[in-house]
Parts: sequence; structure tokens; C-alpha cells
Amino acid sequence: MPETAPDAAPSPPEQPSEPTMAEGQQDDGTLWERVRTRLRDRFPIGIATILADDLQVSVRLIGDTLALATLNDFARNMVDHPDVLARLGALASETAGRSIRVQTTAPDAPELQRSASEINDRLEALRQFDIVQFIDHSTED
Repeated sequence: MPETAPDAAPSPPEQPSEPTMAEGQQDDGTLWERVRTRLRDRFPIGIATILADDLQVSVRLIGDTLALATLNDFARNMVDHPDVLARLGALASETAGRSIRVQTTAPDAPELQRSASEINDRLEALRQFDIVQFIDHSTED
């Protein structure tokens, strides 16, 4: 009696892939948000936290370039390294489905003003907690 092949298991339905954009097409504003959700999988926690924080970095997609502006020296010292920028570019390219390069830029003045305002708002919110103490170093000799 000839052997019959076992019934093949039904293949799972295909998962729809993330939409990709044609070369040079402007992003709808979601690329950086999609990249941010994947940072912790690809970077050490400290770098991922800085890259995900709007008070540390500002990111814009201009054509096929992800313009990364660090908003303070600490963030700049942590992320402005060739290996970090290359890994971020690879992640952005993978997420977008096309080649994306990362370039560091100087922050725009309105972004800095917004960030300073947001920092002050967050500091003021901390004042409600008795355990938080603010030390004024400006009066020390």
C-alpha cells in the first residue's frame, strides 16, 4: 500500500506588513513614534530613555533624514556617538521600510523655549510632594 503524505497543517493567515513610503515621501508624523516604541529593544535603557524623552531630544523627519536635536549637554553626550546614530538609523530604516539616515542638528529656539517651560511645569508639579526638597544654590558663596 503506498504511503500517503500527512495532511499539511493550514498555514497561518499572513500578517499585514507596516505600510512603507516611496523614496522621498514625507512621513505622516508617525515614524518617530513607531521608532520610539522599539528603542528599549535595541538600546541600553539609559540611551533609550533619553531618546524617548521630548525634554531631552527633538526629532523631525526631513525627506529621508531623521534630524535629531539634543536639547541639553547631557543628552548630547549620551547619544551623539557614531555607533548610537548608526543603530538609530538602522532602526528607523527598518521601521520605515526604506533607507533613513540620522543627522544631529542644533535645536530650534522655540523647541528650547518649550522645553524650558515644560521643565518648569514639571518642577512645579513636584512641589506638591512633601518629600521633595528644592535647594537654591544661587545664594551660596
